[in-house]
Amino acid sequence: HTTGNDAAIALAEFVGESVNGFAQMMNDKADELGALNSNFKNPHGLHNAEHYTCLHDIALFAHTLTKYPLLEKIVKSGTYTAHVTRNNRNTTLELVNTNHFVIPGDKYYNKYYTGLKTGTTNAAGYCLSTRYQKNSKDIIVLTFNGDQEKYYSEMADLVTYAERNFTTISLRDIFSTRDFTVHIENATVADLNNGMLDLRIDSIPDTQYVTTTAMAQILRNTTDPVSVELPQNLTAPIYVGDDVGKITIYLGDKILLEGNLIATRTILDHLEVPNDLLALHIDINRPQSAWHIILIILSIVIAIIAIFIVFFLIKLYLYNRKKKKYRHS
Repeated sequence: HTTGNDAAIALAEFVGESVNGFAQMMNDKADELGALNSNFKNPHGLHNAEHYTCLHDIALFAHTLTKYPLLEKIVKSGTYTAHVTRNNRNTTLELVNTNHFVIPGDKYYNKYYTGLKTGTTNAAGYCLSTRYQKNSKDIIVLTFNGDQEKYYSEMADLVTYAERNFTTISLRDIFSTRDFTVHIENATVADLNNGMLDLRIDSIPDTQYVTTTAMAQILRNTTDPVSVELPQNLTAPIYVGDDVGKITIYLGDKILLEGNLIATRTILDHLEVPNDLLALHIDINRPQSAWHIILIILSIVIAIIAIFIVFFLIKLYLYNRKKKKYRHS
């Protein structure tokens, strides 16, 4: 049986040239990740008064580990058979993970658990970082100083709670196809939507957020405490594809998202109609009945016929007058 501490020292000396050198590399990496409440003195975690960390920092380390496929494969392996050579003799070692969640046949085993790491000392107690992957959920749960008899069942309860009550959202998925409606001033009377224009955000970063299921629903529906600030006093003409201003989406008093708004259609400006043409004006925004349209067409035809009749009568009158004058002479 081995805990692997000897292997950790061997790797540290190979990579960092010494245990102290490797510990410094660990601290530099911790600072780079933003883990500001950690300080490492060795590569294996055995007790040292100056060797410490916290749940927040371990969560950062666990998340970073998931970005490396080889480490992912190692930490989710329940068992491993190692073939080694000692004193010119081939030896087989059966290695068993100390994480009961990933050992097939164990009462705590579940195929959706994929790591991560156990750690136990007299000072720290029973510690465990756990990863759970199912469908679109990727959950990391941590415990420090756990009760030896209950910390696995308590971790399973925490995972169940997180699975039910938290979700991952993408602002791009929520807002990239969402239209925001504004009223355009001075729009033409011919505009079928009375100057109401749908705007769309042109570009949204694909940033993932973890939040409660309830908050995710609020964001999708854009309900309180989410508020939207749109550009004001927009005036026609506006053409499809125009950048008409910025949108700011707030979550409470904090800015959640900012972006540029693009017009989804064209709205022309209003033209003043001369007074002598007002009588011929037709409000095309109001649906017309078939009979109404027929009456309009019929009126125009009658007006044209009447003009031709008057013209014909005038010509006939002038012709008869000229003929009568000719006979008299």
